[in-house]
Amino acid sequence: RERHALQQLKTFTRWWNTLLIVRGMKATNLIQDVRPGVLPIVLFEQLAGTLVRKYNEKPSSRFQMVENQNLFLGLLKEKGIRLVNIGGTDLTDGNRTLLLGLTWTLIMRYEIQKYGADESELLRWVKRSTQGYKGVKVSGWSDSFNDGLAFCALINKHDPSALDYSKCDPSRPLENLELAFKVAEEQFGVPRLLEPDELVDETSKD
Repeated sequence: RERHALQQLKTFTRWWNTLLIVRGMKATNLIQDVRPGVLPIVLFEQLAGTLVRKYNEKPSSRFQMVENQNLFLGLLKEKGIRLVNIGGTDLTDGNRTLLLGLTWTLIMRYEIQKYGADESELLRWVKRSTQGYKGVKVSGWSDSFNDGLAFCALINKHDPSALDYSKCDPSRPLENLELAFKVAEEQFGVPRLLEPDELVDETSKD
């Protein structure tokens, strides 16, 4: 469970940074960097396409940090995002579990549901798209993608000229994942939120 949480934290940090980098900002330690409440508000501005006019851009006290966090959470609620058992003090105090849960909620809302899908619908789409590809069996999110074949199949299905699926070898997961992530990033502009060795390590450890 701890290993999974650390992996999630790495992935979610990269997601935050795809949005923060546009504003010249970057989180290196997400839990610590989020605490002042500035990065969450900048993240909201990027997601919502709006500017938050009044907040503590350089908070000098815990009170101002919590004030920023409460503003951030209030803005999310105004957007109809349901938040359960999380307050400004939780983020300022560096509650990892709640930060991860909140980040996943934002990804679901702004990255997945904007296409009119939820998590289960997205999985069904992946299953349909990869049906018939040799070696690909998508049964869930946990380990169906660790050999890289599902990622390669999705890219080939979308654009056969971008990736030759016949060259993907199930015994070489690192190479498959690297190829898929590289093509997705360079040809389709999909930011790299995972590294091949992280997925393969998960498989070998489990």
